[in-house]
Amino acid sequence: MSFTYEPSTYDFWSIVFRCNRTVIPLVLSKWSFWLLLVLHGVIMTMFHFRLFDLEEVTSEGGVAHLRSAHIKVISGMTCFFLVFYTQQCYARYLANHQAINNVFRSSHRFCFEACVHMKSGSQKYIDLVMRWMRLSLVLFFAELRSREPPTPDDWDTMTEAGLVDLGERRFLDSLSSGQRHLVLAHWMARVTVTGYDNSSVPCKGPPLLKGLIDRIILFDEAQKAVLDLVRMPVPFQYFHLTNLMVIINLTLWAYGMAMTSSLFGMVMYILLDFVLIGIMELANTFADPYGDDEVDFPLHIWFKFFSQNQDVLLHYDFAAEKDDFRDLLERDNKLRLEGSNIDQLLSPNNGAADSGWCCPSRAKKSDAQERQYTQLNPVPNDSPKPGNQSTRSVKGLRPDRHLDA
Repeated sequence: MSFTYEPSTYDFWSIVFRCNRTVIPLVLSKWSFWLLLVLHGVIMTMFHFRLFDLEEVTSEGGVAHLRSAHIKVISGMTCFFLVFYTQQCYARYLANHQAINNVFRSSHRFCFEACVHMKSGSQKYIDLVMRWMRLSLVLFFAELRSREPPTPDDWDTMTEAGLVDLGERRFLDSLSSGQRHLVLAHWMARVTVTGYDNSSVPCKGPPLLKGLIDRIILFDEAQKAVLDLVRMPVPFQYFHLTNLMVIINLTLWAYGMAMTSSLFGMVMYILLDFVLIGIMELANTFADPYGDDEVDFPLHIWFKFFSQNQDVLLHYDFAAEKDDFRDLLERDNKLRLEGSNIDQLLSPNNGAADSGWCCPSRAKKSDAQERQYTQLNPVPNDSPKPGNQSTRSVKGLRPDRHLDA
């Protein structure tokens, strides 16, 4: 699951020696990491304890002599292959994130437009369409994670949650994955047409109905966009060649760094072995963010909040809405920003607790940092004060850092 953090709240040493939610457990669980360390240790032991006469063959001009220039060539090529592969995997990671968000957004947009144009007199039609839309999402995400059709236990879970009834389950279970989503999209479109015809919203017309159907089509297209990314990974030939380059490079380093009398050769090899394998494994987790790794998408959490937000839009009860907000329209709706605390509400350091936003709050500056800022940025006593700004002291909002908009 992806981990949200604020860089300014972490100390340098606490980050370096952190193990949880890092690549350290992933690298230490790889047998290739330990195999290369054993190879390096064996060669170093043979060289230092003279178990075999290696001095003659490893000295300059010997058949086993390895020049540093030879290692530089293969190291440069390995860095190029590894950087390119990591960049491509991270680009796929960002593209997958955007594609998944488009799936949620397309569903939200349909729900919003359906509530605007159909809610009056067609609530049951909207509820049915949204149930099928969420069923399509659950099936889609479950197949992304497992790469297999839903099992009987999966169908039981969806039936207990009210996403599908027994008749729909028997029919949909007999179809393939692509057929299921196509049939569900057709069901949603047909019920939308029927619900739109039975709604009592004024100013109905074909363009509005077409817009609703287009939202369903965009929802299906958003799912297809995710599948396009999943089905088109980095070519296996490049993946194979990158792994081969990393192994060759680490093997040559294991040999070359063992031929030194300094203990720092062993220390440097351990660090290099860890870093290269760590980068490779991290890139592999970026390439497929639909599993159980630390950087994978928390689809279950996203779907939970997605459903809660839609339920509010579908079933909220606000008294003023029942008469089309006529009572509110008769009131004075002018803003009264002068003298209010809006500037404090929007300041970055208002001292508020966790407000539930997706981004963590920024770290507060210490008193010493505030005094240093005041010394470096003195405010003249005769400086003019903008007429549209409050002159009182607001935490986190400095007099010379106001933004006029």
